[in-house]
Amino acid sequence: GELRPDGPGMISLRNDLVRMAARSRKVVAIITSDEHSYSRTLITPETPAGDPARDDRDGDGMLDSAPLSVIPGLSRPIWVIISGGGGAPNYAEERSPWNEWWKAHPEMCPTKDGCYRFSMLYHWLLFDAEENAIGLEVYTDRGDLIDRVEDLAAVGR
Repeated sequence: GELRPDGPGMISLRNDLVRMAARSRKVVAIITSDEHSYSRTLITPETPAGDPARDDRDGDGMLDSAPLSVIPGLSRPIWVIISGGGGAPNYAEERSPWNEWWKAHPEMCPTKDGCYRFSMLYHWLLFDAEENAIGLEVYTDRGDLIDRVEDLAAVGR
C-alpha cells in the first residue's frame, strides 16, 4: 500500500556517475540523453546539486527545497551534457538547483563560455579534440549555432 522507490533515483545515479568520472583526469564531460533537449551544466565541488541522503528530509523520495548539498566526495569539476534533441517532441527547461544556482551566480563560473546552457531546439553536437583541448559546438538541425565552448577541459586545469 505504500509507494517506495525501486532502487536509486536519477539524482543518486547522476551523482555516482559524476563522482566516477571525476576520478580520472582524462574525463572532462559526461554525455547523456533521454531528456528531449540540450543542456550543458558544470558540476563542481561547490555546485549545490543535491544529495538525496541529506536533502530528502521528509523521506518522500524527492529533494527538498534549497539550500541543497553539494555532491559528497566530488574531487573536481565535470561537465554534464545532455543531448536529446533529435526528433521527438522537445522538453521545456525545468528548474533545478544546479541550473538556478548557475543563473544566480554566473561570476562563480571558471570559464568565459558559461557554466549552464539550455535549448529545446533539435540539435547535434560537434567536438574538436586536440592534444590539450576539447572544443564543443552545438548546432540546430538547420545549422544555426546554439552553443560553443572553446575548451571543455579548461575547467579542470
